[in-house]
Amino acid sequence: MAHHRYLLIYPDGSSKHISREKRDSLLLSQTAIQAGVDRYRYTGKVKIFHSLQELKELFGDTEERLLRKFLEGQFVVEFKGKRYHERLETAEALALRYSQQIGV
Repeated sequence: MAHHRYLLIYPDGSSKHISREKRDSLLLSQTAIQAGVDRYRYTGKVKIFHSLQELKELFGDTEERLLRKFLEGQFVVEFKGKRYHERLETAEALALRYSQQIGV
């Protein structure tokens, strides 16, 4: 199965192909916006290093946490004798959806 890749464009004009999971994480954290079909523009904070000493920040936490829209798996909810299968939305996705609905 081929994985669809998305193009992320940085403020300096450079670009990088990213996975769907990374794209979703950037959109949920509001550090990217859609700039076209399968193209996204990075809007997060850009770090500028002024000396070699500051480069040690790059080697800090190499494992970044990806944000997700839904928790993994399906959940069964029973209500009034009926069972419903659904996916549960994460807190980050819920906050983003509400902020878009009220225009924040």
